[in-house]
Amino acid sequence: MADGLIRQADCPIEITVFEDLPTPFGLARYGVAGDHLGTKAVTRLLARVFRNDAVTYAGNVRIGDAISLECLRENFHAVAIATGVNEGRSGIPVDSPEIPVISAFDFIRWANGYPDMDFPLKAGTCHRVGIVGNGNVALDVARILLRGKSMYDSSDFPESRLSTIGKMKTREVRLLGRRKAVDTRFSPKELDELLNLPETSIRTFGVGEGASPGTPENAILKAVNETANVEYSRSVTFHFECDPISVSHKIVNFGARSICVDALVLAIGQSISSPFNLPLADEGYIANESGQITGYKDLYVVGWAGGPPTGTIGTNRVSSHNVAKKILSARHDLLSKTLASNILEVLRKDGVKPIGWADWLAIDDAECLAGQLRNRPREKFTTRSEMLRAVPKYSVD
Repeated sequence: MADGLIRQADCPIEITVFEDLPTPFGLARYGVAGDHLGTKAVTRLLARVFRNDAVTYAGNVRIGDAISLECLRENFHAVAIATGVNEGRSGIPVDSPEIPVISAFDFIRWANGYPDMDFPLKAGTCHRVGIVGNGNVALDVARILLRGKSMYDSSDFPESRLSTIGKMKTREVRLLGRRKAVDTRFSPKELDELLNLPETSIRTFGVGEGASPGTPENAILKAVNETANVEYSRSVTFHFECDPISVSHKIVNFGARSICVDALVLAIGQSISSPFNLPLADEGYIANESGQITGYKDLYVVGWAGGPPTGTIGTNRVSSHNVAKKILSARHDLLSKTLASNILEVLRKDGVKPIGWADWLAIDDAECLAGQLRNRPREKFTTRSEMLRAVPKYSVD
């Protein structure tokens, strides 16, 4: 969003980016699997935006707590909401305290080191894990659970989170999807990573012979055939055309079949709870017209908070640039608003100490240095207090 404003503005502009956490980059840092460093490299492009003199980074500021949305509107000509999604969808009746059921959204965030987040499964060992979903997120969860710890040496998963995953001792993963194999949303790269895990048997229900070359079902059948005569200690089983309808006593029921699992992960999409009590559309995202929030002249929304939570970082970048263009086209009306004061001064007077870009770089340097000691890209801090201790000028009470 900030990049779109900078690139398209034909007049001086000042942008302040607020972030709840001390760390920037949101989805790229906590939503992309830690072993997909190629995708995470987008943070280098995002960092260029923050190095622009027109942009101020204000991390460790919780809007709605440290400062209200109304106060933001009083201090800026326009405000854009880019909070994304904040929870995974459920939708399966669970009547069993014996089996933990969590969202893939929470699991991926936790595994990536989201600060001060408890282990979402709350279980010591989970030998058998069911994953509901037919998309790449389901594949991510399966791969993270089954890859050996040594295979994560080049990742940026925190050591403490990898240690906990290792203690789960997951040996069997069942992928449960409502779609036919031909209709899955697996990308070839993600599927290939899972199918080629070493010493892992691949099995399937719901895939017929004669699949077309280059399709997900053909790739799965090939992996099934290649591992058919070897009994490995780990396995991935694909179940297609099955719709889990209930969970009871560690049993997941879907139609005439059922399986026994120690934990269930739901990778069936994400949703939002409306920030700041803004209006929601029937589909569950913030109601808006091409990015302008319904009922407001100076409020805009970008990313997954303003539309169905789909698409890549790249596709959402394009839509954010379109909203930036819309804001700039309305600048004459927006600039007619008289602003109250300097928002950062307001925060400081209230005792709020935002993390600036130089402060984030201190955190970044500390993580990268810790990572070098383990021959890894970085060792993420997993608590807010650890992050703040890395900032020289920031004192922790």
